[in-house]
Amino acid sequence: MAMFKIFKQLFSLRLRGLIKFYLARLGVFSHINSYLVLIEKTNLPKYLKGSLKQMAFSDLPGIEDFIKSYLFGDVQLVNKQDQAEVSEPVLVCAVKNDLDKIKIQMEHHRKIGVKRFIYIDNISTDGTLEWLKEQKDVTLYKVEAQYNSATRMGWWQYVIKQEGFGKWYLILDSDELFAYPNMENISIQRYIAFLEMKKITTTTTPMIDMYSQNEIFEASSDDIRTEFCFFDTFYHKEHQYVNWLIFGGPRYRLFSMDNQLAKHSLLKIKKNMLVDSHEVFPICKNTETGVIAFLLHYKFLPKDVCKYREIVETGNFFNGSEQYRIYMEFHKKNPDISFFYSGSQKLNSSMDLLRINIADRKFFKEYLNWA
Repeated sequence: MAMFKIFKQLFSLRLRGLIKFYLARLGVFSHINSYLVLIEKTNLPKYLKGSLKQMAFSDLPGIEDFIKSYLFGDVQLVNKQDQAEVSEPVLVCAVKNDLDKIKIQMEHHRKIGVKRFIYIDNISTDGTLEWLKEQKDVTLYKVEAQYNSATRMGWWQYVIKQEGFGKWYLILDSDELFAYPNMENISIQRYIAFLEMKKITTTTTPMIDMYSQNEIFEASSDDIRTEFCFFDTFYHKEHQYVNWLIFGGPRYRLFSMDNQLAKHSLLKIKKNMLVDSHEVFPICKNTETGVIAFLLHYKFLPKDVCKYREIVETGNFFNGSEQYRIYMEFHKKNPDISFFYSGSQKLNSSMDLLRINIADRKFFKEYLNWA
């Protein structure tokens, strides 16, 4: 029965892809057809074109922006870390005006064993670029092009090409911290060794929004990790075409927003792979595992209010920055609202993450016994 379900799912996916392909050839999906022509005409490496065509058929926006960003994005090397330090994973992050969060991010990942960081600064004016220049474990790039999720994808792909394929990478936003149970005692290299033993190359890592007991965007101290220590434990996870759809948490409770929370942040990247914000291409990588790690997501800190107002004004995030517009309008009408409620769970240690209902407990039991 299980094999029949798998065969039926694979057949339906393949059939859907073939139908979409031939309809595109007939011009029914003219935008997809134009993407395919563009992909073939551009001077992209052959090993990327297959994954990019899958991206086109997934109907994700921004393929033209990705191509321009990857080929002509003018990503400039500022300074390079001493290559004598050979260590994986390599953390990759694009950032603009987020110095406080970058400091938290680097401190956290240094503690779990990350020794190599690549940051791409996008016209920061708050001292982020200057501070990163002083960090000996950072390879620093800068780019002055306008940000959107597709151009960022191009920047990621460019710096990964410079760094090399066949390595483990940790692809993060500046407000994310990679986490797994017992990370206080088990290094990320040890965690990766278990993945290698299990022949896992891509991890499903949902964003877990972290919040305080105060009103949204409010803090009573500068100790962000200590104060923003609460999270929701109930989420929805379902198979959607060629990816996991994960939603829930505090934004779902308060804003009724079913944001896609699934990401694939820790992965061993081969030449033919493309990493998008919430998907990996080839698409077969998206459901390689269940939820076997997490991203602690610090999205509603005090300084984020001004940043989100700017994002709404520029409209350069997904769907014209619609979700940020919803945050700002909701906050304006409900300034005293808080994410905290009777079901909030405090993060006393990383083992508390096992309380999240969609965690792959079979995986974690085996991993913790092995480690």
